[in-house]
Amino acid sequence: MEAQKPTVGKFAMNYGVILGVIKIFIGVITYVTGMALKGEQWPQWLYYIIFPIVIFYAISQFKKQNANVYTLCNIIYF
Repeated sequence: MEAQKPTVGKFAMNYGVILGVIKIFIGVITYVTGMALKGEQWPQWLYYIIFPIVIFYAISQFKKQNANVYTLCNIIYF
């Protein structure tokens, strides 16, 4: 039985959900603490730092599970 190749859609869904949960968590924290009413921007900047880290991590995990091969064809064909 052959090992199945990972699909881009699976990784996009998993890490997209992770980023969504992080964004909701930051939004709830800023609302509950009152930072949203004060106009505090640092929680959003925190998300802007976390976002590329998670994206690069997802890409590296996809490459790792795909026998260290990552080509443009992997991106185009979901």
